[in-house]
Amino acid sequence: MQTSIRAKAAGLTTSASWLANFMIGQVSPKAWEGIGWRYYLVFTVCSFTNALFFYFFFPETKGRTLEVSPVTKSTGINSAGNGRVPQDDEPHCASCQGREDRRPHSRAGVCSG
Repeated sequence: MQTSIRAKAAGLTTSASWLANFMIGQVSPKAWEGIGWRYYLVFTVCSFTNALFFYFFFPETKGRTLEVSPVTKSTGINSAGNGRVPQDDEPHCASCQGREDRRPHSRAGVCSG
């Protein structure tokens, strides 16, 4: 996600989370009266389907920065919002020209040059 909209998206997801929790708080007393202990099954099914969805549809990004994430490479947009993400076979900047590994060399995960 581009830096310019990252804060807005985080605010939107936080609002959605609060709204969902509010809805659960409003529905839970009536659900307990209606179906009792089986109300736990609703959360069990939701948790199980969420786990399957995350496993099959979201790539593993452990140990990767946002700038080299496969999600940003697939869209071709640099998450810093300043242009295209270089592919693995092209240099990131002038100081990367002679380097063999072609990985970003700054602490932020992108080249400064």
